Amino acid sequence: MDNFKQQQIETCKRYIINESLFGQQYDQLLEMMQEMNVELKIDFNNCYLILAGIEKRFYNSKLNLNRENYLDIFAAVKYLLVSLEQTYEFEKEMSAVNYDSSKLIAVMITPKTSKELPIPIIADQIQKKLQQQFIEARQVKHPYLSSITLYSEPIVSYAHFQSAFKQLRNSHRLAFYKMRPCSMQASMFIKDRQNVKLIDLIPMVQKLQQNLLDGKLENMRFIVHEIMLSLKRSMDVILTYDIISELKKMLLILNLQFRLDFEEPINEVLRLEQYCAIEEFEASLFNLLLTFCQFKTEHKAAISPLIINTIQYVNRHYQESISLYEIADAMNVSASYLSRVFNAEMGVSLPYFINELRIRKAKHLLCETNLKIGEIALQCGMQNVQYFCMKFKQLTAMRPQEYRQINQK
Repeated sequence: MDNFKQQQIETCKRYIINESLFGQQYDQLLEMMQEMNVELKIDFNNCYLILAGIEKRFYNSKLNLNRENYLDIFAAVKYLLVSLEQTYEFEKEMSAVNYDSSKLIAVMITPKTSKELPIPIIADQIQKKLQQQFIEARQVKHPYLSSITLYSEPIVSYAHFQSAFKQLRNSHRLAFYKMRPCSMQASMFIKDRQNVKLIDLIPMVQKLQQNLLDGKLENMRFIVHEIMLSLKRSMDVILTYDIISELKKMLLILNLQFRLDFEEPINEVLRLEQYCAIEEFEASLFNLLLTFCQFKTEHKAAISPLIINTIQYVNRHYQESISLYEIADAMNVSASYLSRVFNAEMGVSLPYFINELRIRKAKHLLCETNLKIGEIALQCGMQNVQYFCMKFKQLTAMRPQEYRQINQK
């Protein structure tokens, strides 16, 4: 068979597999196969399905990978399977599952002989190849992000093929609760789920609030871990969002009570979609609580409404070219009075506070984006790149480029 004909058959098969995975009726599928003008032999009654990879949102936000990287990764898995085909005597069909926030790889494995296929070994090889490709493409190992590979039980019918894919997809969505390099049967991935109810966790949130008020950090750490452990055991997305709602309510009330300016960090940290693992969420939540506790302890009795309003104003306008006089005018006080009171209550000058905030935001952009240094300076309210670099070095003891290099390794 010439190469063109072989490529045509592979393209048609890939199209048919895609249609099968995405819910096409079997009789319609047969009609489509007949219309293709190529001989397609696809046995849905004796095969396995493997689903591997990571969710689409992490390609950019966590690994900074693009479509070309995904195609390279897909090709690497394909070449691996070509070698495994010869070793274990099977046929494979691959599909890019690139919908519904997915960027996964589905593989249909059909045995050529009556010998039992070592599907766990094949799935493990795919998982290791993907993990290797992610690290090579990004040149860094993300501490909370891994490739998870799940496989089905033996499939015996077309209807079973579709239900098996649905189970694989639903199980893979729960990788947040079991994020680690692994390959296993989908049913085993969720077999340890436990029934946890919101009413069981509310007292823990109340305890957390009391320990936050008392400043008992180790107790806070323990309670946060226990809450996350319960969510991990439940693998219940609805319950997780319910707990986030309770935590947000608690923190926003305390934020108002102590006249802090933590609403934006609270909303950001409790945005679950940014995390790839529950351990990552736990670490961010505890860091927020720690900062909240320290800020509350240091400033609850010392900060006047004027300075609270000034800090809120700076947080809203730090991306603009704001001056002491402009801020004082917005606060309806003189610049000299605002400068004196701010320095007395905060222990630093207002310009220093503004620059420190801008550099803190710049650090985040350097680590999480590929923006140029000049673009980051503008986003942080500094029009002059040289001035931005000078202030960055003053506050961090390194240049922006050095900071980015160190934090990307």
